[in-house]
Amino acid sequence: MAESDGQERTEDATPRRLQQAREKGQVARSKELASVSVLVAGAVGLMWFGQYLASSLYTSMSRIFSLSREEIFDITKLFDIAFSSLVNLLWPLILVLVMLFIAALIGAAGVGGVSFSAEAARPKLSKMNPLSGLKRMVGMQSWVELIKSILKVALVSGMAFYLISAARVDLIQLSHDVYPQNIFHALEILLNFILLISCTLLIVVAIDIPFQIWQHANQLKMTKQEVKDEFKDTEGKPEVKGRIRMLQREAAQRRMMAEVPQAT
Repeated sequence: MAESDGQERTEDATPRRLQQAREKGQVARSKELASVSVLVAGAVGLMWFGQYLASSLYTSMSRIFSLSREEIFDITKLFDIAFSSLVNLLWPLILVLVMLFIAALIGAAGVGGVSFSAEAARPKLSKMNPLSGLKRMVGMQSWVELIKSILKVALVSGMAFYLISAARVDLIQLSHDVYPQNIFHALEILLNFILLISCTLLIVVAIDIPFQIWQHANQLKMTKQEVKDEFKDTEGKPEVKGRIRMLQREAAQRRMMAEVPQAT
């Protein structure tokens, strides 16, 4: 209706329009927030539990590479050794994976909240239209994604170059450390690099979140005619409401006139 009349979408979405969009799974989302949350949580999780994980892995590998002749030819013992090694590695892995899972949930629901919609998961033929794909490729969303990609490359490259320059003394020191201290030292430097580089991407997140909120609100804007039609659907047509009020007044007057003969 609005498109055929050539009206512009200048009105903000009504609460009903927002609710209908949420039911269809149309909510503001920031993919950058979700990905950066997982990166930061992964780096923090490895910094917290990385030593525990490395110690468990070291113990398991030492046990596996020191098998006796009897253990090699005994399937039952080999199974027990492999199972115990897996159990030692499982707990620190679970801790890291739980942190990643929580970070993914928070990042996905950070903008737009939690929303489950079966309609959004249904396949749509309109998404397979080549013309629609070309419009998306040359639209504002594509340009914003291009700018974000360039910004991410610049931030990651710049921070990596700065960190390597700042940590050159520690990197040179690795060649003088003895095993296994050099391994743990290298992992510590690497995790610090990953955490700081991931934190620089928060700049992209700070740009992406307001844009996604604005774009979502802009996509749900309505024409004046759509607002009027929705008001009619929810509140009823003004002509009908006026007719109902007139009939109510007439009924009240008839009751009053019927009670006049009985008045004192």
